[in-house]
Amino acid sequence: IVYCIPNYDGKGGNYAGVTNQPNKRMLAHALKGKLNTQDFFILDVKTDRLEAYASETALHGEGYHGARGNYKTN
Repeated sequence: IVYCIPNYDGKGGNYAGVTNQPNKRMLAHALKGKLNTQDFFILDVKTDRLEAYASETALHGEGYHGARGNYKTN
């Protein structure tokens, strides 16, 4: 699941990430101080992990914030 946390930083920044357990992931984000995790929404659903990462990376290129850099393909 590729998701978005809108205004996650309280400054208008949107965060895009990947998870297969969205509720658990939102709790982890909330514990790290990201705002508005209750407002998260799903952007895309992929059955392949690498496709999900590619979708997330494309969103980062469009201005969404995110923590990860390059992904290993193996």
